[in-house]
Amino acid sequence: MLFKRAQFNLGALLMSVLASACALGPIPASALTQAEYAAKVQEAEAREAARTAARLASRVLAQNQKDKSVVLPSQTTSVVVPAGPGRWSDPATWGGVVPSGSSEVVIPAGRTIILDKSPAPLVGLRIEGTLTFADEDLHLSVGYIQVKGALNIGTFSAPFTHKAVITLTGTPGQPSDALARGITVQGGQLTMYGTTRWPVWTKLHEHAAAGANAFTLDQAVNWQAGDSIVIAPTTFYGQSDTEKLTLASVSGTALSTTSGLKAGRWGKLQYVTNNGMSLTPDASYVPPQEPAPRVLDERAAVGNVSRNIVIEGADDSYWSGQGFGAHLQIQGLASKVAINAVEFRRVGQAGKLGKYPLHWDMLSYDPSSGAELGDATGHVIQNSAIWSSANRCVVLQGTNGVTVKNNICFDIKGHAFMTEDAVERRNVFDANLALRMRAAAPAQVLKAHEQQGFEIGPSGFWISNPDNTITNNLGADAQGNGLWFSIPFKALGRSRAVPLFPRYIPLKLVENNTVHSARGPGQLMEWVPVDDNVPNPEATKGTIIAQKYLPMSKGKPCLNAQGAIDDWCNDRVRFTVKRTTSFKNLGGAYRNRVSQPDYVEWMVGDNVAQAFAGAADDGVIERALLVGYSLNHTTTSWPYGAAPPAGLATYHSAVDMKNNTFVNFPQIQGYTSGAFSADDYYLSGVERGTVRNVGNLLINSSPGYRNLQPGLQARHNPAENWALSGAIWDVEGLWGPKGWYTVPNVPFLTSGAKCVDAVPVGSNGKSCEGEYYGVSSLQTDFDDSRFLFGAAINVSRQDASGREVGTWRIEDGYSKYSDPAVAAAYNCSTGITPPAGHYCSWKLGQMRHFAARQDGRYVLSFPGRKPARWVALYVGNAYRASDTFLMAVSFDGRLTASGYEMAGAQYQREWPMYSASMRGQSNVRVFKAGTSLAEVVVSDGSVMWQDRANNLVWFKHRGGLVYPNEAGLTVNSGDYLYRYYSVVLYPAAECLAAGNLGNCLNVLRALP
Repeated sequence: MLFKRAQFNLGALLMSVLASACALGPIPASALTQAEYAAKVQEAEAREAARTAARLASRVLAQNQKDKSVVLPSQTTSVVVPAGPGRWSDPATWGGVVPSGSSEVVIPAGRTIILDKSPAPLVGLRIEGTLTFADEDLHLSVGYIQVKGALNIGTFSAPFTHKAVITLTGTPGQPSDALARGITVQGGQLTMYGTTRWPVWTKLHEHAAAGANAFTLDQAVNWQAGDSIVIAPTTFYGQSDTEKLTLASVSGTALSTTSGLKAGRWGKLQYVTNNGMSLTPDASYVPPQEPAPRVLDERAAVGNVSRNIVIEGADDSYWSGQGFGAHLQIQGLASKVAINAVEFRRVGQAGKLGKYPLHWDMLSYDPSSGAELGDATGHVIQNSAIWSSANRCVVLQGTNGVTVKNNICFDIKGHAFMTEDAVERRNVFDANLALRMRAAAPAQVLKAHEQQGFEIGPSGFWISNPDNTITNNLGADAQGNGLWFSIPFKALGRSRAVPLFPRYIPLKLVENNTVHSARGPGQLMEWVPVDDNVPNPEATKGTIIAQKYLPMSKGKPCLNAQGAIDDWCNDRVRFTVKRTTSFKNLGGAYRNRVSQPDYVEWMVGDNVAQAFAGAADDGVIERALLVGYSLNHTTTSWPYGAAPPAGLATYHSAVDMKNNTFVNFPQIQGYTSGAFSADDYYLSGVERGTVRNVGNLLINSSPGYRNLQPGLQARHNPAENWALSGAIWDVEGLWGPKGWYTVPNVPFLTSGAKCVDAVPVGSNGKSCEGEYYGVSSLQTDFDDSRFLFGAAINVSRQDASGREVGTWRIEDGYSKYSDPAVAAAYNCSTGITPPAGHYCSWKLGQMRHFAARQDGRYVLSFPGRKPARWVALYVGNAYRASDTFLMAVSFDGRLTASGYEMAGAQYQREWPMYSASMRGQSNVRVFKAGTSLAEVVVSDGSVMWQDRANNLVWFKHRGGLVYPNEAGLTVNSGDYLYRYYSVVLYPAAECLAAGNLGNCLNVLRALP
């Protein structure tokens, strides 16, 4: 009989053959009725099923005796189907003729087939009943497999012990794009339990030099000669990559391979001592606070990617030329998938959405309505290896509740382990290993976040919803990041109708993960995707934007009384990331843009630039071990031109840094370096938030290079026009005497002060006694945004006779630029072309302020601008009655100035202009008009004088006003440390008649 290519249906041929039903023997067709024949066939098949079950049971018992860890259930349950099971190789199973090559075979519902021999290659296989692999060496070559019934290879209690290989051979578009070269589970059951290589991955226990082919592991293994292993690099991205070798022999913890390493690997633990790092523990070292790490683990991970159950794509021109590999797709919540110890290779289809090695596809949500359907409880992929993928690795899309545990992804185009649409919740990613993630060819990149770029690119783990468990994983050798939390505002792609706001969902459990040898940051919690505004955004690349992760207790945004989103409401909650190990990353150990983080007991080493950096508020970094240069460091391996290591960015004191240990962070003159960076103290002229950095231990480490703002450097780019804090409070005495201020060595800051050289002497400016006050948040009629103030400022410090003793100048800061290339590189708008000689400041050009000394004298002007007609500013840390300094501000002499200063109420500083009752409050001091500068100098702070000839208004700041709710201030909060005063100078006649500030400014701008 010929088998048609269209379809081979077992049930349709049941009555067409009358002579080969197992033990029945030849039976003439005329001798039996149809019913009699069917009954005899069923009887014969039942006998054969009993014999098959007995054989399988005996094999299970034999395996049990070999492996005592396999425990049979006390009671077994048999599943009986109407026609009973049949052997694939038995012609009777098929009505007389076993399917030949080029067939498409259907196993109908209610039938069970046992694959006992390797069949001829098939075009396709649709399983509506059950296909079970006998425990024999088997090879199934097939174009595609649809599982609507059940496909079983081994069980939990009786894992498959022989070799089973499924080679998927379909070609593009045959029989359809959805099925070609794929296994699709559509409401069916897929069970695959191979024999686990144990451990799936471990680490080296000894160093391995370049050329080595003998290795000592940290654990004994049951691996076998002939297996393929992968060994992670232990240096920076691009200096070496993950290597795949073949095992020649295995004995306990000792391995040998058939070829040697191309590059050496680090294989020893490093221990903290009171003198640095050592290969032996030091019991005398005591961390600042317990519990705290004492060990830095930079050993190479070693994983076994061979398994006895293999799913692979054909090794043909479609694979080598188009990246057209095998894929497994699970659809429908009725599906049940349990995969253990399976090898996937030559997988993924380049540039094709949904054609990933393993893809859970919209099991938990209805894509049209966004309705939640339920969790994929019981779905698991574990102890498996997926390698050589043209398109990602393990992808959960619109699916909740899957366990992804103890797997290896190696040699992946795109992200390895990922949640695709930002709605995936309650999944577990535990103890997985991701190595060698690279970008696909530009035409095959699916999403913007998978193409190489600044701090982005193919990553070991790409997690877009925070409600997942991420523990004990290792991601390394990534063109992007080891572990990237990219948490968008709302759901993405095919799940866009799901009513979730990932940005506000609390983080679940993130603990004990390792990231290293990444081109970007080792771990990232920043840069999030935004869908393109098209009907099918899943098919376009989308956009990446900067957005803060802001978890809320209710998992959704707060709304204010006007219905607008309120990111500062009382629903905000803290989140914790604990015990991350991060080393040898070109983009630093960690970058973030988050709210209220707790980073606890991290271990980082040998990272380029700052270990921790980014943007955060109300955060804590505590009990961490930070190593600048570990024993796994050579000067030749440090990337050429890369920034030296620094410990913690300051987060401009928005993150508390407590009880950390810093080892081997030397100061490199002129570069951000040492334990604490000083290059982002830019919010205030004086920085006092350092009081929250306590208990830190420095071993062989400088506290940090005192970065100079560009205007104080000998040479700088003209676009670099911003300020750093002039004075930083040195509470612990890291740079000089405790409680003094570290300042640049310029007369503007040191004149009249008692100062000593900051350490190291001659390299870090001065440490000066006494108080400094920050003048910041400027606002004028010509530049009225306190947050984006960009006008140039010039501050002249004078002695008592008016002679200049120093200047502080900051040039114009524009957020616009005419050159699109520059705009793209520095996040500047092309909407406005700055005047000639002015530049886009790509680093916080609006941060312009200065530090004033007690009893100092200062003149503030705005070069290139007409005299101001309305001015407001903040004064910080000058709230005591003894806190005084004299100041003049540029003001148009043709207008009559009025003024006041107010303690507290920073963001309502213009209210007293229009409220007589506010001007009479105890926290407001209204300036009286004086007749001379001398009168202002000797006053109690209540007198101002307008020098009309020189377009200046003089006033004397003095503290001592009642500060609102002073007793209720949180200790060491911003309000507690700075107790800001606002100073407002305005023309009363013009402003009061205008009725509000907006109208006032419009009137002033209209004046000639």
